[in-house]
Amino acid sequence: MMRLERLKQEARRIAEERGHQMGRFAVRTSAYVKLGWITATCRRCGAGLVVVCHPKPNELPIGGRAPTIDCNEGSEGRLT
Repeated sequence: MMRLERLKQEARRIAEERGHQMGRFAVRTSAYVKLGWITATCRRCGAGLVVVCHPKPNELPIGGRAPTIDCNEGSEGRLT
């Protein structure tokens, strides 16, 4: 559990460095691969942030648009 908390903190930090204002993380699960992940969304532009709970050896634990692009304040529609 400690590793997941560190990944969440790191993911949020990376997204915020790109100007995103991230909402709370929500737990999601996939019935197809039985792998859990945690997601958050930028409140300003809607960009997603994903943290994989149990990444495979060749899988990145952090993904989505928020850690890879700068916030475009509202270009994708403001979320409330």
